[in-house]
Amino acid sequence: MAGGKKRDKKGQTWRNITQGSSSKAITPLAKKKKLAHILKRYGFIGLFLLTIAFFTYRYYVPEANVLTTRSAGNAIDQIVMETNGVLTPKWLQKYLKLPRKTKLMEVNLYKLRKQLESFGQIKHATLEREFPDKLKITIEEYQPIMSIALKDSQGKLKRLLVSPEGHLYTGYSYSREALKQLPFLGGAAISIDKNGNESVKNLQPIAEFVMTVKKYKPDLFKQFIAVSSDFLKEGTRIENETIDVLTKSKAKIIFAMGDYLEQLDRLDYILNYVYRYQMPNVRRIDLALGSEAAVQFKDKNITKKQYTR
Repeated sequence: MAGGKKRDKKGQTWRNITQGSSSKAITPLAKKKKLAHILKRYGFIGLFLLTIAFFTYRYYVPEANVLTTRSAGNAIDQIVMETNGVLTPKWLQKYLKLPRKTKLMEVNLYKLRKQLESFGQIKHATLEREFPDKLKITIEEYQPIMSIALKDSQGKLKRLLVSPEGHLYTGYSYSREALKQLPFLGGAAISIDKNGNESVKNLQPIAEFVMTVKKYKPDLFKQFIAVSSDFLKEGTRIENETIDVLTKSKAKIIFAMGDYLEQLDRLDYILNYVYRYQMPNVRRIDLALGSEAAVQFKDKNITKKQYTR
């Protein structure tokens, strides 16, 4: 028995000893690695959140104040202007009235954008800082398709330009030749919004007609003096309305609303026929008769002709 106990004591090794703690021993090197891993993991998350916060503030929070500290950076050395219209850098400089040596970071982009978009000719404006010293301004202007004569508060006639959307504005920087090519819009009903902006009611089908002629028959468009329609005032069903055009030759052309390309083809056929047979000047062409067209001449001795194509 004594010999057996002795063998048991001798058989015990460090592998047979029950440890007093279940946690593993951590060396100083392991602690450093673990701390570095934690900092790397949560530091990346923190940097990601800071980046989101920065861009949210940069692009979605309007600039409420103008910076005036020395840390505002370089003064604006160049203003780059891009536009789809006729406004010029000279106009921009005069309109914005930015003080000389204004620093790039002092510019309130939100305020300047609102100022530009309050100008009737400008539909939308975008402003960007391009460091170190450049301010880029991109402008989208309304495009005029007609003009209109209205009386102001003193009863004097004023000429305004009409965009396809029906927006009315005073044209700036347009050449006289460009303004001459714009037909007058007649018989329009005008609405005024809460900001005092004027617009034409029910213009959509008439604007579509004018833009179609301008695109596909530019020479014919140049002959237009005035365009009118009762639809502008009444806003009734399009099927029951016509568009009346007065040309430079004093001829009146009547179009039905819709199928403008087909009617323009019929008009070409009629005008070519009249030219080929050297017929007198035309007084009136009515294309709003389906597949037919009625033509009336200025010479009363010539009977009205009916054309079918």
